[in-house]
Amino acid sequence: GINAEYGIIAHINKSDRKHDDQIGRFRSVTSFMSHAKLFFTDIVLSPHRTDDFIPQLFYESSKFNLFGHYWLVRGRVQGDEHNFQRTLSLKVVLKGKSSMDVEFCFTRDAYSSVDIIPEVNRHSYTAEDSESDYMEIKLVQPLDLNNLLAEKSIKCRLYMAQL
Repeated sequence: GINAEYGIIAHINKSDRKHDDQIGRFRSVTSFMSHAKLFFTDIVLSPHRTDDFIPQLFYESSKFNLFGHYWLVRGRVQGDEHNFQRTLSLKVVLKGKSSMDVEFCFTRDAYSSVDIIPEVNRHSYTAEDSESDYMEIKLVQPLDLNNLLAEKSIKCRLYMAQL
């Protein structure tokens, strides 16, 4: 009947949007990878706890040097182990006072078994704004997040291009 036809059309439209998103992401990553000054570094994020009354888990990398500046990556997990909607979000922090426009993208590192869906992000760093926004890391298999968080540290690769 009409309801079945509507359901099929809605499903096709949803599939088309998902496909268009994938094509857009592919074009964005391809354009990003063509930058003349594209660098990458493997990041190890170690778990830490805040000093709050109810400690919060967060992750932080050690400092690394790119473009003549020191950087680090911070991560946070939203949701708990009983929540199937847990997410991992990362942000890139410029240490020191400087201004520059940067595009960056996280992928899995060379030895990881967890595939990250690459997504290019852009941030204009200034003396007053030295931290990007948190970006949710999307995984090919969302349930792999539990495996990733069960490790002693989170390993990924960060690609950066100065604009």
